[in-house]
Amino acid sequence: MRRKHKTRIFAAIFLTIGLSFVCYRLFYDNRMPSQGSYPLNINVIRAEASKPAGTLATSIQVETLSHTLVPKIAMVAGTNWSKIDTVRVSYQVVFPDRSIIIDTGWDQKTARSKIDSYDRKAWQRMQIAMKKASKIVVTHEHDDHIGGLL
Repeated sequence: MRRKHKTRIFAAIFLTIGLSFVCYRLFYDNRMPSQGSYPLNINVIRAEASKPAGTLATSIQVETLSHTLVPKIAMVAGTNWSKIDTVRVSYQVVFPDRSIIIDTGWDQKTARSKIDSYDRKAWQRMQIAMKKASKIVVTHEHDDHIGGLL
């Protein structure tokens, strides 16, 4: 019985130290990397953008579905705990003969515990756009990007 008790104490101490280290690294010692470069060459980007065959898009519609205030340090390394507005958006790329939706956003029920404000009219517009779209593309499988497909 004593050995079980000691094992539990050791596990609790080990877990506490481990979690403390993770929290420290993520939220207190959240410095910018000492090295790193991510240069963008606008001329290369423009050259690539001019290559697509076929009809080009005529417009891009953006629907901002929701807003959430989050600690800046959770989004930008080396910053502070002040709040910043993060938005959840869906995009409709419009061509003369079709449209493509990029990220479907999420409905208010799915979003309710994670948001500060929600735009029901933007959601209704996105629903109409999704029904007419020739393709729907999601950038990744987070609920605020794919939830509209539900």
